Parts: sequence; structure tokens; C-alpha cells
Amino acid sequence: MEKEISFTGLLPFKPFIESFSENVIIGNDKKPTYFKIDFPNQISDRIFHDFGKTSVKLDFNCILELRTYENVEEEDSKIEIKNQITIKLLEKINFIIDLIRFSLPKNDWGVFLRNIGISDLLYYTISVEGKEVVKSTRVTHEFQKSEKFKIESLKTDIPFEWNTLTKALDLIEHGYYNEGLITGFSLLDYCVQKFLKEKMPNLTEKEKDELLRKIERQRLKIYLGTFLKLLIGESIANQNKKLDELEKLNNLRNKVIHQGKQTNYKTSINGLKSIHSIISFLNSVGADYKIPNKVIFL
Repeated sequence: MEKEISFTGLLPFKPFIESFSENVIIGNDKKPTYFKIDFPNQISDRIFHDFGKTSVKLDFNCILELRTYENVEEEDSKIEIKNQITIKLLEKINFIIDLIRFSLPKNDWGVFLRNIGISDLLYYTISVEGKEVVKSTRVTHEFQKSEKFKIESLKTDIPFEWNTLTKALDLIEHGYYNEGLITGFSLLDYCVQKFLKEKMPNLTEKEKDELLRKIERQRLKIYLGTFLKLLIGESIANQNKKLDELEKLNNLRNKVIHQGKQTNYKTSINGLKSIHSIISFLNSVGADYKIPNKVIFL
């Protein structure tokens, strides 16, 4: 059922334009989304109260108000509704941010604005049909109540694959869906080829490169299927779920690269989950890639 969704959030941007509001049609929406971006001289007392303080010194004061319409299923749990709505709102907010950046005078690159993710919102509220369903003040609530980890010693040698995978997640969490997905896919391609080369001790590096380059179509499927079976007797074809993940991932990557498809949060996150799963499969058959045991998503 389509319902009116309202959002108010404190964004991490300094004042750089005059207050601005507009109604825009986003994607396939039938009704326009109203938004207002404002840089008030004083943050409202309500936000200060929710921070738990009478005054808060901030280096930014960007308030975004948004009113839109989304389908909300009544039978969904409150957590499912929160995640579902938050993801859709972030996509619309980032679309609006891009419109503003593109509309800046003198064709400015828009260095004062960037796409955002949930972790950028220090304060936000979401209401459905006027009823508040989400209120998050990350500084005073989530951080204080979350589990704290003790660092025994600082590790300074970060593995390439760990760093790249977490950077891909960072990109997606900040609204760069295509970029995060492609970064993750490039890592997967690197890990697969590196592992295969390690299993060809009788070939020179040049011969290994030439051999792998000869496979031009469905590379990863052949690398992890026939090629891997030839070298170590194992194949991703024996794991139906992972083979299905690989095929969907490869199709998605091709649409992004060759057809200019714009992904969304959910699609990109699922793609990154598949990348994590397939690299874990490589580890199960002899690779030693250092990646997180799991990746935490919104």
C-alpha cells in the first residue's frame, strides 16, 4: 500500500548554497517527491534535545526535509519497514544530491556535496503517514550502547583483499552502488586469477597470463569451473548455490559495464555478498585470502 513518507535529517555538509526546495519526479514514481535543503543559523531545539544536550557545537548545519510516497506492506515487521524505507529514502536523497550538484552554477564539480549513507546521518527521523517510525541520534544512542572492542595491538600490514573488499562496502554504504560493485568484482577477478596462477608451477608468468587471456567469454565461470577442476580437481560447478551466485553476479556486472545499468543498494549489497561467498569458496579449496569472516550490512 502506497503511503506518505516524511524524512528530516542532519547532513554533514557546510553551508554553500541558499535554502532551496522543489518537487521532482524520481525514477518511475507517479507522485512527485518534495524536498527542502536548508542551512539554518540555529539548529532546532528538538534536535538539541534528542542529542541529550542544551547546545551542540557543530561544524555543519545542513537540514534536509523530504516528503515522498512508497509502498509499505502492513505485514512487515517494524525492523523490515525501517530497513526497507531507509534504503529507498537514501536512494532518493542521493538522486536529489546529484541533481543539486549538476545544477550548480559554472558547472561546478559539486565538491561541497557528495552521496551519503546511513552512517553519515548523525540525526534523522522517518514518519509514515505522520506517525514517527524511526528516530536515530547516532551519537548518543547507538555508539554508547554498542559493544566496545579492545584493541590489543595495532596491525599495520593490511592485506590487499581485505582492504579492497571493505572499501567496496564503504562505497556502497555511501551511495556509490555501481562503483562499490565494480570494485568488488575486480577484486574477485584478481583473487581467482592469482589462485589459478599459483597452481601452474611449470609455466612462466608470461605463459600464465597468455593462457588466461585466451578465455574471453564467461571467464570466471570457466576459471572456477573447468580450469579449476583441471588444476586441483575441484569445481564451483559442484556447488550449485555458488554457481548460481556467480552467474547472476556476472550478468549484473555486464549490465553495469556495457549497458550503463544503475544498481540500487540492495542489488549492490547482494552482489558484494556473492563476491565474499566465492572468495570464501577459494579459501575452502586451498587459497589463503584474508577477508572478514562476515560483512555487516544495514
